[in-house]
Amino acid sequence: MLADLLQSTFALHRARLTCLAAIVIALFKVKTVNLAQLAAAFPGAAEIGSHGRRLQCFFKHVQFQPARMAEFVLDFLPDAPYTLALDRTQWMLGRTPINFLVLSVVHDGIAFPLFWKVLAKKGNSNTQGRISVAAVKTERRERY
Repeated sequence: MLADLLQSTFALHRARLTCLAAIVIALFKVKTVNLAQLAAAFPGAAEIGSHGRRLQCFFKHVQFQPARMAEFVLDFLPDAPYTLALDRTQWMLGRTPINFLVLSVVHDGIAFPLFWKVLAKKGNSNTQGRISVAAVKTERRERY
């Protein structure tokens, strides 16, 4: 069960581990991070609105350390060498631009995000921003 695998990396309550497992599975089904679409792909007989509120509550109360997330992703990939991709993406939240710089590992044509940084400006990143994402330490931590 995926929740058991997640438990080996993340120190979460069982209900939150189950929710995280459902999120991961839904991400592969719908191939988007849109919460409404993720909620529609959640298992169980609850209404989609209930799944949506569960997702909102989950993300409101659970924060992940990027190094733990990267560790979890890399544990499931074959041994190095890895293909890394550094990419910038910009989304709009209403009229507010949200600009991410993302370092991902690519496996079988799928990019799995490892580390990211929110850029404080529109447009491209600069060299210092790219270095700061690529230089993140991955030491083990006690919390998730």
